[in-house]
Amino acid sequence: MDRLTNKSKCLIGEHYGLKCMNNENYSPYVAAPREISCNDYCNITEAGACLKCGIQAAFDKLAAYENTGLSPEEVNDMLKIRTERI
Repeated sequence: MDRLTNKSKCLIGEHYGLKCMNNENYSPYVAAPREISCNDYCNITEAGACLKCGIQAAFDKLAAYENTGLSPEEVNDMLKIRTERI
């Protein structure tokens, strides 16, 4: 399975964005080479808002799953084993 996320160059720390937000892969509207961040679409201008954003949290959770290297089937198998033990 191909990754959907990559480390964000726009955000400080271990934060991720969707690969499709890299304008080399996606957007004809932004001059290359530049990562498109949520700031390009989000109208929240408060400093540090991205770090409290639910969408950013979802990107980071997806990346954490991708970092495990497990397939969805392997995760389901692990959940079955875990529920059988309880």
